[in-house]
Amino acid sequence: MPETSQQSESHSADELRLVVRRAWEEVLGHADFTDEDGFFDLAGGYSLTAVQVMVVLSDELNLKLPVRLIMRHRSLTELASAISLFALKSTVGSEQ
Repeated sequence: MPETSQQSESHSADELRLVVRRAWEEVLGHADFTDEDGFFDLAGGYSLTAVQVMVVLSDELNLKLPVRLIMRHRSLTELASAISLFALKSTVGSEQ
């Protein structure tokens, strides 16, 4: 059965959450958090590590992501959604 557009988008969202999770784990040095925990509530979740997370994600996703995304969208789920929207806007903006 062919994959629908919605299934494809869901799969992409799941993959993006995994990329964000790996970045958090790499920078924080642990995986003791859920997708809904706030980054700054975690052990090691400071402004400097937030910058490091965004550098890792920018490199991994080949996007120049602003640090303000993690400041405004503090949970892993929220950040993944914000990155997805940012990437979409970046793509649409570059096509004009």
